Amino acid sequence: MTIIMNDTKTYRLEPVSMGDVADSYNLTKALELADFLEDEELARELELKNDSNRCKSSDLPGN
Repeated sequence: MTIIMNDTKTYRLEPVSMGDVADSYNLTKALELADFLEDEELARELELKNDSNRCKSSDLPGN
């Protein structure tokens, strides 16, 4: 794999195997946790977006 940065230097990286995942790790549980954390973050971002789009009473005409 060759990576060119800023068209000035070229770095050459050789992929290296880091081995298999140890049998003691439950990958299904890890994926479930990752999905849960991603869902929580998306919900938080949507809430922040919705909060910023709401009108404040002071923003309404006549106030």
